[in-house]
Amino acid sequence: MMQFSIGVSALQASQRAMDVLGNNIANANTPGYHRQVVQLSTATPLRLDKHSFGRGVEVTGVQRLVNEHIEESQIRQAGVTGSSESQLSVATQLESRLSNEKASPGALLETLFNRLEQLSSQLNSSPARKLAVASADQLAREFNSSAIDLVHLKDDVDQSISAVVAEINPLTKLIAQLNAEIAKQGTVGGPPNDLLDQRAQAIQSLSQRIGVEVLKGNQDQITLISGGAPLVVAGRALALNVVHDSEGRVGIRPVDSSADLQIEGGQLGGYLNARDELLPRYQKRLDDLARAVASAFNSVQNSGVGVAGSFTNLVSQQPVRDVNQKLNATGLPTIPKVGTVTVAVNNVATGERTLTTVNIDPTLQSLNDVGNTLGTIPNLQVFVNPQAGTMSLFAAQGYSFDFRGDGSHSPDSAGLLSSLGLNSLFTGGDAATIRVSSDLLANADRLATSGTGQPGDSLNLQKFVALRDATLMPNSTTLSGDFLQTLADVGADVQGLTEQHDTNQVLFDRLDQQRQSISGVDSNEEMVNLLKYQRMFQIASKYINVLNDAYNELLSIR
Repeated sequence: MMQFSIGVSALQASQRAMDVLGNNIANANTPGYHRQVVQLSTATPLRLDKHSFGRGVEVTGVQRLVNEHIEESQIRQAGVTGSSESQLSVATQLESRLSNEKASPGALLETLFNRLEQLSSQLNSSPARKLAVASADQLAREFNSSAIDLVHLKDDVDQSISAVVAEINPLTKLIAQLNAEIAKQGTVGGPPNDLLDQRAQAIQSLSQRIGVEVLKGNQDQITLISGGAPLVVAGRALALNVVHDSEGRVGIRPVDSSADLQIEGGQLGGYLNARDELLPRYQKRLDDLARAVASAFNSVQNSGVGVAGSFTNLVSQQPVRDVNQKLNATGLPTIPKVGTVTVAVNNVATGERTLTTVNIDPTLQSLNDVGNTLGTIPNLQVFVNPQAGTMSLFAAQGYSFDFRGDGSHSPDSAGLLSSLGLNSLFTGGDAATIRVSSDLLANADRLATSGTGQPGDSLNLQKFVALRDATLMPNSTTLSGDFLQTLADVGADVQGLTEQHDTNQVLFDRLDQQRQSISGVDSNEEMVNLLKYQRMFQIASKYINVLNDAYNELLSIR
């Protein structure tokens, strides 16, 4: 009856082949599915009387069509593409937050210069002075707003980092579970193709989120490495945590570990790069500009007087943490230099001016020391408030004081006045803390438009206006030009990242097309093969019917 077993083997083989084809067709649009092909071979022949007789066909396996080199390249490229995608997202948001044409530090800086120019033609106009001070206040507030925007953007990136890690942990757990199931099924039969597909798809999803290296082991087991640590080993997965330290840095650590992983690639690597490199770079640019604006305007304000004239009393606007601690270590936004400061005490009745120059060394002197030194100047009293961390200056009855010197040299080469906020236009040390002095907000007549205090003198006002064209920033740029350069650099970063991401996406798509050409399901091709095996089944059935008729005919002979 070997003839019947041959026919049955053909029926069974064609059925198994059609089962595989049906599974291919059903999964033609399933992400990560690899086309499967039934493998047929001749059954072991039967030896009779020194002759071999065929025993039909056998199904020796179901092959999963896969090109390992393409798969590994696509996993690496998915990590690179995910990284450029997240960096581009952050850079685009950064550009949109800094590039407001009407309300940006650059635009409001130009508005301030315009107000100062208008004031030069109407020097005695109180409303014009108030407008100039208000413009300075708007500029400071816009610096504050831009700094807050960058902080919020960093917070958004932190949330994105946490969200990506929350997606990574379930994926590594799933891959570990599939590893264990694949090893289990591999011991009792052929390769579990559908489980391998599920694991490959999970690895692809994981690589988009975090760059991984795939190491292959026995029994189709894999180990996933990222940041110098194994995320998955056989049936075990390593869970990750997001850790924030006291200095605001973010680290990615395995659970129960104190060491940060060196993450590269994937969305997580891109967000970490944007947070730790891109955003701090532009935060520093914004802070540097705010400091330069404050320093430039303060140097002019410090050396002049307003229409209100010299001072009878003045309180520093920049407090120190400890009045007995050296000035270079007590928390001032800007530290004074070794130099001198000149104080002029004026006799109101006679107009006599007495100039006193004192030495300043922030490494040796505290605020108390400076106060004691200034307190030795005749007709000037100084009080240092240890609770508030401030210094107050008072002129004796019938006297006033100022810091405009005699015009022969800088009256404040140490930068003490700007550092302590004495007769300053701006206080603060960066974009987040820059403010207009409360003295000026309360009395715009203190805006130092005059260099001598004489009526109609606009010498200091012209110095303010001249700051517009002064090259005070690196690369010989102006204050406004520096902000424009910052915007240009952000735009260049966005363009570069856009081109980089587009290139990465094209490479990923090409690898996917190559993978599809090998592993993808072509429904038309599957239908052709289905008809082939259908025909095989029909012929095998016909063969069995013919055998059955022959045997019936043989049995009917009497």
